Amino acid sequence: MDVLRQVSGKYDLADFNGHKLQQHIEHDINLLKKIQVLVEPITPEKDAKLQTLINWLDKPILKDRKRLIFTQYADTAKYLHENLNPQGKQNDIDVIYSGSNKNKSRVVGRFAPKANKEYKFKPGESEINPLIATDVLAEGLNLQDGDLIINYDLHWNPVKLIQRFGRIDRIGSDKDVIYGYNFLPELGIERNLGLKQKLKNRIQEIHDSIGEDAAILDLTEQLNEEAMYAIYEQQGKQLSLFDMEEEEDFLDLNEAEEILRKLQKEDAGEFERIANLPHGIRTAKFSMQQKGTYVFCEASDPNRADIKGYQQLFLLDNEGNIISRDIPRILGAIKADCTTPTLTVRKEHNSAVMRVQSQFA
Repeated sequence: MDVLRQVSGKYDLADFNGHKLQQHIEHDINLLKKIQVLVEPITPEKDAKLQTLINWLDKPILKDRKRLIFTQYADTAKYLHENLNPQGKQNDIDVIYSGSNKNKSRVVGRFAPKANKEYKFKPGESEINPLIATDVLAEGLNLQDGDLIINYDLHWNPVKLIQRFGRIDRIGSDKDVIYGYNFLPELGIERNLGLKQKLKNRIQEIHDSIGEDAAILDLTEQLNEEAMYAIYEQQGKQLSLFDMEEEEDFLDLNEAEEILRKLQKEDAGEFERIANLPHGIRTAKFSMQQKGTYVFCEASDPNRADIKGYQQLFLLDNEGNIISRDIPRILGAIKADCTTPTLTVRKEHNSAVMRVQSQFA
């Protein structure tokens, strides 16, 4: 704090082009005032986007479904809630955003009681439909009672859109069809920002390199089924290789981290030895369930230790084909303790690793 105080004094205006800076600030203020004048007459009744949402929510195709409305900004989420539920008269419409001081698990439980069976309704509480949320609900929550997502605005990051759909399009859903609706930018805005085109390009990169089983932005997307996870492949013969046996173990990433924290606490020396293992280390263990290879790849800048690299864990079959990138499944397959006997790696090991490394690169 002492160092921060020393460098936190006022800057000397003489070091800057003060006149030009003032001109720029005044220019920005004038622009903002003009924008304020332009948007002031746009009341909710004249807000075409809001009215479109209200009209669609009243149509049978949306009205009879469990609806989750995502928006990027807390102010927009509050605005939608105020206009979809004036004066808060309906207790079956709710909103959640970062800083709203609402209990996330309570909101999630009320929206998706089937997927969150541990949730107990309080007296007077009702199930929520629709639920309005920012991306505070976009990751790691079970909302698969829902079968319809509306993206009121598009996030710059396509992964955010995929995560939004992943809240309801996931294991445990009893819905045969999941519906997704996107509000696209108005044509004039799109010409200036190119948001839709940027997203389209990025999403296509994901389809090409990783694969998805459904379109994210619109139906014109080219899905690359060759790149899709093996579990989704349509070849019945190959699919049988990856049927999940009842005895197959899964190890959640959080559980794996807890194992390492426990090791660090109970055997600091062994933890340090593992943490300082060189790159390219190889090991093998006996498995009754399947034969194959696991490979961990990382791309990073050796000159920039502050930037985290891109990482991927692969599980290969005996022929060297990638059968899974699912981290809990692979961690479960390779989990071992100090009593687990080691094996020597197969002679085909290096060539299999290099093929994966080439694909990863």
